Amino acid sequence: MTETPPDAQIQSLAAAIPAMEAAFRDAAARAMKPDLPVVLMLGFFQVAVILARTIRQYRKAAGMPVGWPAELTLLLGSVRTCALQRLVDPALTAPQALRLFRTANTLAQAVLQSLPVMEKKNKPAPNPFARSKAPPPLPRLPAGRNDPSAIANLPPDLSAMLETAIGAAAGVKPAINGVTGAGP
Repeated sequence: MTETPPDAQIQSLAAAIPAMEAAFRDAAARAMKPDLPVVLMLGFFQVAVILARTIRQYRKAAGMPVGWPAELTLLLGSVRTCALQRLVDPALTAPQALRLFRTANTLAQAVLQSLPVMEKKNKPAPNPFARSKAPPPLPRLPAGRNDPSAIANLPPDLSAMLETAIGAAAGVKPAINGVTGAGP
């Protein structure tokens, strides 16, 4: 048995893509028919997913760009939208709804994978000789509770209020049933 050269294999893969795209268009059109029974609709949605995956793999193996033509990506998006719209159908049984949820998710992933790859912005290489910026200074924390200067730095009216509150708290027992007592 003789092997075909890699160039011939790539050409045969590239030649098969238009036929698969036509099959995908047909499956997508059939899946989006509104009067289609649920079982057939689910089958056509799954065929569209399988064909989308196969076309993507063929394009990659043939050395073609990963991104699909815009009209195929839009068609795949329409199939996904149709699947999502059918999810609210009250005639769906629980197993059918579960299959449709899975298929709609797979269709959404296929749409994302059919988009062209975004170009990465080149970041400048870090300069090993550049000095890093010094971190900003930390804010000063307020003085501790036992520090008498903490009260002295308050404005006079707040200082007086604080002294009154401390004195009142130290001299009065807690209220018990609404009756307060004097200090010990």
